[in-house]
Amino acid sequence: MRIPRIYTDSALTEGGTAALDDNAAQHVGRVLRMQPGQELLLFNGDGNDYPATISSASKKNVEVQVGTPEANTTESPLEIVLGQTLSKGDRMDYAVQKAVEMGVTRIVPLSTERCDVKLKGDREDKRLRHWQSVAISAAEQCGRARVPEILPVMTVSQWLEHSRDCEVRLVLHHRTEHALKSIIPPNASP
Repeated sequence: MRIPRIYTDSALTEGGTAALDDNAAQHVGRVLRMQPGQELLLFNGDGNDYPATISSASKKNVEVQVGTPEANTTESPLEIVLGQTLSKGDRMDYAVQKAVEMGVTRIVPLSTERCDVKLKGDREDKRLRHWQSVAISAAEQCGRARVPEILPVMTVSQWLEHSRDCEVRLVLHHRTEHALKSIIPPNASP
């Protein structure tokens, strides 16, 4: 049986105990129906995976005994920030999931001139929390050591200003004449 990989935002220490947060505890206790003595793998975004053994489990609370951390070397050395235009329905969820799987570091939802989706106030906060949970689930599934940050919604001009210090900035277009593979990063040797 596959060992479940679970994200926690708690600090993890070797030999210590940790209580899983509500979402993780519900997933482990209710969905997976794991019992004391079973193993799982925890990560908290610090670059390590932590083998753990469940010491107590109920439907709402799960406590684990944390083992020796293991370095997770699956992260890309590149810092990739994706500006993604807001999409209707679950297409934005899909874009976030695939971006996490491809190694993106941060995701910026973009509100564009012709974008049908408009988010403000509480609705924006709710969507950002939802997309962050999608990113967490995708990181759990694909084995990433870090969960990408979902930044607040920006306009394209705000995003370009925000990313001014980036070494390479690309705007992708489906009708371009240049292939992505033809671009050589500035510090790469030809």
